[in-house]
Amino acid sequence: MQIHPTHTATTSISSRRHMKRVATPMALMLIPFLLLGCGSGYKSVKSVQIQLAIYTPLCMEVAGGSTAEGAVVQTYPCLDNQPRQQWTLTPVDDKGNYNVVNLNSSQCMSVSNADPDLSTPIVQAPCYVPAISSQMWSLYPAPAPRIGYNLLSSLNKLCLDVPEGETVGETQLQVYTCTIGDPAQGYVFKSVN
Repeated sequence: MQIHPTHTATTSISSRRHMKRVATPMALMLIPFLLLGCGSGYKSVKSVQIQLAIYTPLCMEVAGGSTAEGAVVQTYPCLDNQPRQQWTLTPVDDKGNYNVVNLNSSQCMSVSNADPDLSTPIVQAPCYVPAISSQMWSLYPAPAPRIGYNLLSSLNKLCLDVPEGETVGETQLQVYTCTIGDPAQGYVFKSVN
């Protein structure tokens, strides 16, 4: 199952050179197809495989299924029933922010060392309660004509990105300026349970 947006909102997304305001479908508060529940005491969503929208079959995973803090979050060919490629999106507030938690390690996808700079790599780290900005992500439908969603870091409002649009597996993800139509920043969510 892939998520398809149904509402619109205006969001700011910058190209690599210019800031633009675009009307995009909104999937901020809840992803109704995946949430098990909502309200006080936010609940986790079902496990999903996070795939690159047009570079499939590449998926997001923790390298080698590591459970170590600081392990690389990378692209890798999609595999069935691999917990290292399965994630839950856990709402952490009423503003549409989520922790993205790896099923294998129970650790959060994190901007390394909470560094707000461009091209900072993505790793896994123990989830903080309450959630911290380097581990909080919001989802925005990718602007047309791209499919899928952009994941924005709450730390710096940068997008989860595949460096240089690399289409080979085992490429560590990073945060980078959100770019309209950039296929390296669009993701789809496939339910795995």
